[in-house]
Amino acid sequence: MRVLERLDEIRERLAGISDPVRLLQEIFAYAPFGLQVYRADGHCLLTNKAFRDLFGSEPPPEYNILHDDIAARMGMLGLVQRAFAGETVQTPTFWYDPRELQQVHVTEGRRVSISITLLPLFGGSGAVEHVALVFKDQTEETLAREQLEAALRARQDFLSIAGHELKTPLTSVMLNLHAMDVALQARLNIDDDRVLVRWQALGRELRRLDRLVEQLLDISRITAGKMPLIPERVDLGELVREVVDRFWSPSMEPGIIDVKQTGPVEGFWDRWRLDQILTNLLSNAIKYGQGRPISVEFGPVGPEDGSDVSIAVRDRGIGMSPDVLGRIFDRFERAVTDREYGGFGLGLWIARQVVQAMDGTITAESEPGRGSTFTVRLPRGARPPAV
Repeated sequence: MRVLERLDEIRERLAGISDPVRLLQEIFAYAPFGLQVYRADGHCLLTNKAFRDLFGSEPPPEYNILHDDIAARMGMLGLVQRAFAGETVQTPTFWYDPRELQQVHVTEGRRVSISITLLPLFGGSGAVEHVALVFKDQTEETLAREQLEAALRARQDFLSIAGHELKTPLTSVMLNLHAMDVALQARLNIDDDRVLVRWQALGRELRRLDRLVEQLLDISRITAGKMPLIPERVDLGELVREVVDRFWSPSMEPGIIDVKQTGPVEGFWDRWRLDQILTNLLSNAIKYGQGRPISVEFGPVGPEDGSDVSIAVRDRGIGMSPDVLGRIFDRFERAVTDREYGGFGLGLWIARQVVQAMDGTITAESEPGRGSTFTVRLPRGARPPAV
């Protein structure tokens, strides 16, 4: 009833205009957006100039919107039919080229991205006599979005290819380095310490490069949703100590990394991924810790049965400001931008993705000049099904 009252008001106001029909004709003809009016049988009655400019042509007389094969292929013919049944509908954005129509032959036109609002127009009997179509040109926005998506796919493909291409020779170098390291240490005497130190430094740099390549591969895996987890029984205490031992070097002060275990912590996790998380957190603690003591505390947590485990890695180094802390788990974010610290700014983003894939959480607390604490909480997990 409100619509009828509004129409009555419009009629009254139009009655005060000397030539209301001409006014409406000019509005229709010169509107800056595409307009069409269809009869109830689906044939086009009116098309304005903006429509012709948009599509490069207008529908031939035999065209029937109720049988539009492009709309049918796009799954939108049902929306058109609902409008002719009396419902106002809005289509999603889609590509349309009138030259691709099969039901009629159209030789002139262009491909455009559009969305359409279809408005049923009722006659005096209450039946739908016409349907008006209002077209919105989305071509520029759609092209920009598709170009961005293509660029992102290209970047992901590049990272994946680059990572795989680099990983193969790196693996070979690492294996040969390990074999030579064993042989070298067996032959060297106490006077050869400088050679051994340089050899070990080479190994550390290669392992660092290996981690960077692995980060590139992880971006591709995570973005593509292809990061499988392989749970197995893991003694967290053994794994933490294994990772900590890996970071020891002759230049480090004794006891700079303090490890504290507060209870038994066995569970079912992906061992390699859990190792990756611990390695990342400890690496950051050493990088930004300014040589001060680092603590790694872990143990069972939970309301009663210790169903979860918590791992906290704390350094006492440079810390982070609140604005940096708020985005530290984002891609390509680092605690500081100084080049001397290196890195892609991917480690914590990857760590968060892995932790979330394990149904866990990772949080950070920090204060400038007083260090940072990263805390990971994970459920103990379930035994994987037997194969």
